[in-house]
Amino acid sequence: MAWYYSGVFLTCFWFKHRTQPVTVSIGFPLLFVVLLRLGGRPKQYMVKLKEITLIHAPVERCFDLARSVEVHLEGNIHWSEQALATGGITSGLLGLDQRVRWRARHFGLWHALTSEITEMQPPAYFQDKMIDGPFRSLIHNHKFQTLPNGVTSMKDTLIFAAPVPLLGRVAEITFLKRYMQTLLRERNAAIKRIAESNDWLRFLPS
Repeated sequence: MAWYYSGVFLTCFWFKHRTQPVTVSIGFPLLFVVLLRLGGRPKQYMVKLKEITLIHAPVERCFDLARSVEVHLEGNIHWSEQALATGGITSGLLGLDQRVRWRARHFGLWHALTSEITEMQPPAYFQDKMIDGPFRSLIHNHKFQTLPNGVTSMKDTLIFAAPVPLLGRVAEITFLKRYMQTLLRERNAAIKRIAESNDWLRFLPS
């Protein structure tokens, strides 16, 4: 990282104090490129969240509810904010390689995020990944297992990197981690409530 910032400093110094035309004096820009290649970009820190939710319902029902667009929307109404499906698959159950574009309001601002189902093994596992959106990266793994007592264990693993490149680490630890965990728990509570009642009939085909 020190090489990266050294390159930035040298390039800024060159632009400020250069005496030759840009087309002639190219030493510092070339040096900057070399330093970038050597040092790379600032490290991308990842945050990993894990949640296990126990649901008194069949594993197949829980698996399908977790990939329902309508259930996702119902589970993401928080503090008078909303999430909308505005592109790709906008209703029903998401399948492998299918995309949905979410538009959500957070902190008074609207944000768009496109996610895709990149892996699926019904009814045990699926993964959705951010294709385009405000985060530098975001992957959500969903695992389902029937326990010996018949209860379904729904395990969520959410891995993401903050959208702010230089202040990302601070933002992830002090704020985004808690905020994302709250959203995840809110969604899981909605899935559990729907799966354990007759409400699931409104969301899944008979």
